[in-house]
Amino acid sequence: MGPAVVLKSFFNRRFSIVVFGTTQVLIDLEPLFALLTGVGRLHGHSHTYVAAIFIALGTTTILKISFEKVKLLNPLQFNWTVGLVSGFIGTISHVALDSIMHTDITPLAPFAETNSLHGILSLRDLHLFLELSFVVGCGIYLLGLTYKKIFS
Repeated sequence: MGPAVVLKSFFNRRFSIVVFGTTQVLIDLEPLFALLTGVGRLHGHSHTYVAAIFIALGTTTILKISFEKVKLLNPLQFNWTVGLVSGFIGTISHVALDSIMHTDITPLAPFAETNSLHGILSLRDLHLFLELSFVVGCGIYLLGLTYKKIFS
């Protein structure tokens, strides 16, 4: 969620952290199922860029309709563009970051069975990047809130 907090702090209403976060959870349902049942690959179909596109489309559609029905969010703050961009960033970044970390991912399947991203960063550096982006994003967001209070 670290990169999402940075994006939210800069783009505010033009980025949905709810859609981003929901895609993160949904994309990991397949690995959860594999862990619980021992059936299937840990990082299988859901961890491909093709599936990421469909997960983003489905998540955005379901959340947009749900939020409008229960009036959870103002529809002007959650439009199709914001939802789709947030969903695509969520799923594509999830596949990319997991590709760096895990050996069993084939992000370009069904077109290629390789993972050229694996190991381009150490696990330590990847986690450090994610943790720092969360801290930086929170800092930027809080500075923005403080600025608005002072100057409004």
